[in-house]
Amino acid sequence: MLDLLLTSHWDQRERAGSHLKRLPAGENSYLFAVSSQGEGYFLVWTGPEKRSVLDRAAFRALAVEAKTQGLKPPFHVYARTATYPGPNIEFYQIPDRILEKLGFNAATQPFASDNENGVEGEPA
Repeated sequence: MLDLLLTSHWDQRERAGSHLKRLPAGENSYLFAVSSQGEGYFLVWTGPEKRSVLDRAAFRALAVEAKTQGLKPPFHVYARTATYPGPNIEFYQIPDRILEKLGFNAATQPFASDNENGVEGEPA
C-alpha cells in the first residue's frame, strides 16, 4: 500500500518529479515517507479487519515519530477516517481505488461504511 500511496500522491507545489523519499519498512509505526521540505507522510492502517482511523492516540504516536525524525508540520496523514482534527494535520482518506488494487472492497469489508450508530468505522 505504501508504494501505491507514494505514486498516487500529487503535490501541486512540486509538479516535477517525485518529491517523497520512501523510508525503510519497519523503522516506524506510521511514518513512511518524508518530503523534500522535511514534512512527514504517515499511514494509519492495520489491515482491512481493523479500524483505520486518525484519532487523538494515533496523532500523538505519529507526532512522536515526527519529532524523533526532526520533521516539521504539517503532518500528512493517510487513513480511512479521521476523528481528530488536531493542529498541523493534512488528512487524506485512503482512496478506494488503492484499496481495490489490494483486494479490499470498501462496500463489503468491515469498518468501511456507516453503521446504525452513524459513526464510520465503529462496529455496530
